[in-house]
Amino acid sequence: MPLLALAAKRYNATGLTNFTTTINGLSGDAYYTELLNERARETSFEGLRWFDLRRTTQPSIIHVYDGTTYTLSSGDARYTLPFPREARLKNPNL
Repeated sequence: MPLLALAAKRYNATGLTNFTTTINGLSGDAYYTELLNERARETSFEGLRWFDLRRTTQPSIIHVYDGTTYTLSSGDARYTLPFPREARLKNPNL
C-alpha cells in the first residue's frame, strides 16, 4: 500500500494535509528513509525492524541507548544470523 494511502486511513483531514505536504516535499532518499521509518512505526513490537534493516543492506545500524552509542557494521559477525545448532548437528557441511 502506498505511503499516502496508508496515511489517509490513519490521519484526520488536517493531519493528512500536513503529512501529504511533508511527504510531497521529500527527495528520493529522504522519502525512502521516511518510508522505512513508517514501516518501523507500523510493525513496531513485531520483531521485524532488524530484518528490515538487514534486508535493505544498511551499511551500519547505529543506536544510542542510555548515552552509549552502539554500531553494527555490515561486516560484523552479529549482522548475520547463525544456522541453528540442531541444523548444524544434522548437516556438518553448513
